[in-house]
Amino acid sequence: MKKEQFPKDTDPLTLRSNCDYYPVYLDIIDLKMNAEASTQETSVPADPYMDQNQEQKIVDAEELLEIAIQHDCSALQTLVLLLKNAFEGHCYLVFEITAGALIRQGTFLFDPAEDRPCELSLHFIDHLEDYSTGLHGIWKKLQTITPQLEEICFESLLLFLLSTRLFKLPISALKPFEITKFRKLPDQEKRYYRHLFRVSVLMDQAMMEQAMIDRIDQLYEERFQEYLIRVSSRDNLVMQLKTKLLYANDPMIRTVEELEQRYFSFLVEKELIRDSGKVVVKQLPWEDDTDAEGTVTELTRSIRHLFRVLSKNCKEAFTASADTSPGFDATRFFMDANAIFNETNTSLTGQLLQYHRLAALFIQVYNTRKLHALPAIFPDHTVLESDHLRGQLNEETVRKLRLAVTGKISAQKEKNRTSFRWKHLSDDELAEIHKTYLKKQIEYLDQRVKDILTEINTVMREKTKGSVIN
Repeated sequence: MKKEQFPKDTDPLTLRSNCDYYPVYLDIIDLKMNAEASTQETSVPADPYMDQNQEQKIVDAEELLEIAIQHDCSALQTLVLLLKNAFEGHCYLVFEITAGALIRQGTFLFDPAEDRPCELSLHFIDHLEDYSTGLHGIWKKLQTITPQLEEICFESLLLFLLSTRLFKLPISALKPFEITKFRKLPDQEKRYYRHLFRVSVLMDQAMMEQAMIDRIDQLYEERFQEYLIRVSSRDNLVMQLKTKLLYANDPMIRTVEELEQRYFSFLVEKELIRDSGKVVVKQLPWEDDTDAEGTVTELTRSIRHLFRVLSKNCKEAFTASADTSPGFDATRFFMDANAIFNETNTSLTGQLLQYHRLAALFIQVYNTRKLHALPAIFPDHTVLESDHLRGQLNEETVRKLRLAVTGKISAQKEKNRTSFRWKHLSDDELAEIHKTYLKKQIEYLDQRVKDILTEINTVMREKTKGSVIN
């Protein structure tokens, strides 16, 4: 397997993420602390990932199986531990990223040297065949201990865990999940989980692309901020003066005073029109549904439920609660959830992206609260199981979703001029050339301001001798 190269002196540029993965070594700590809780008082460290010594080596799968059995983990929790271990091993062997670094950096990475984004869990899925045999072998050993697992469809269960991202959560949160529904699956059910897996990967790829677009926008704005602000202000001034020149040529306006009064009225009208487009909705985000039963799809219902749970997990954004941590930015998380939830999406593609973005954000919020020893609320587990898609997924649906997502991302890249912006970020020489261009643009706009003012003064001078606009 080819070794991926990232800069060694600094961390890779990370896309916007926050604790979107809970590693194995913290799960083991949780298991041991829970076992000790009956004999002595213990507390979870506020920020265990800040301790560099906790960046443990990859645990042997056999040893991990023994730990899970010793602490009475369910079969699902055990499989998740093994899956996490394989994922962390992949990240370390291929990218030299440790479990602790996964917490600090997140799983969305952007490699400036390779000029491409990378989502580590997607990269792991691309190489899943390298690990599936070993995972299946450990599962068979678990079956010898728990005979009722022999009828469980391992492939569908594995695809389910990857599709729902449940392996990114602490195993303590997975106790309510049942695997009995994976027993003796008919071919139709097996196809459903394969389609669900393909759709999930497609949505993750779309979110990775969107995260890359956002990151490039942010880097571009930061690098050329001074020049962009000056260009924007000059552009606005030129547009305003063009309007003023238009009024100056109005035969009904005869004096400078009349011109200034008319132009002031225009500015007031412009502000009123802009303000009228603002809509303020005052509603608690966790209020019950008011829609009629027949008008709310299962997917829409899942989106609303996730938003309410996210809002409740960001309660510090609504109250001056002392029960918080400086490492958990409740306001920022809530604003992110609110922005996603308030998007208008009527197509299946749009709603699926909305659901997956909220689910990914929930994982970040839940993990972050867990890491900072804050109480966390878990949604109805059926919401994360993606059962709302049953009956809708087939080969044709997946094909149409792929085309729709590709078109959506391409349109977003074109709108944000992503290729243009990245070109001037990835090359220092091109960046300096771009700065020179922006400086020239500012000089040009400054000259346009002078020229338009001269035109206005000339027009008004002809109307009223001696009147000059400064």
